[in-house]
Amino acid sequence: REITWEDYESLEGGVVGSLTKRANQLYEELVQDDAYRHTVRNIMLRMISLQGNGLTRRQVPISELKYRDQKENERVETVIKQFSKACLIVEGSNPPDEAYVEPAHDALVQGWDKFQEWIKKDVEDLILQQSLNVQVSDWKDKEKPETRLWGNDDRLPRLKQLLENQAKNWLNEQETDFVEQSIKQKRKQEDELTQNRINELTPSANSRFRDHEQLEALTYILKA
Repeated sequence: REITWEDYESLEGGVVGSLTKRANQLYEELVQDDAYRHTVRNIMLRMISLQGNGLTRRQVPISELKYRDQKENERVETVIKQFSKACLIVEGSNPPDEAYVEPAHDALVQGWDKFQEWIKKDVEDLILQQSLNVQVSDWKDKEKPETRLWGNDDRLPRLKQLLENQAKNWLNEQETDFVEQSIKQKRKQEDELTQNRINELTPSANSRFRDHEQLEALTYILKA
């Protein structure tokens, strides 16, 4: 017989249920080591893109999942291996040999309750991450010019907070480098403004000092 819309919905519902059940089981196994909660969340949130009111899959270059903390890199490798083995994510490569990972099915992105839980809690950081990712890629492609840094960007204070809070820090190696360089740029700009202000005030201060010396000399002559 012909496949009806009801048959399709039933099939889709079965796919969603199977994928999310498998994802929850694997997640609970991994987070028996509490450090994996942070790792799984960070990896999976990079694999989605906010599009209007919906979510779509996103290919994540492996280079984007490299961190300064070697233990975190080891956890990342474990998560990718386990989720790939469970057919929850797929691995591939784009020319020229750029390896990537992405969710195996839209049903996982749309149906796994963990995505909704994480997004609801940290939607502002997710939006920030996606903007930062675009900027860092552009900065890196253009050989890291200072003009591409965020020294004057209103988002820099939030990124600085993330650097200082290891428990919530989702910045990868390249993003960390970018944020640190932006902070240095901001400090340099502030130091230059301070020095310029000092230079502006110095002649006035010297003039007042000379006027004060003349006043003291006049007072001494009058007293004599």
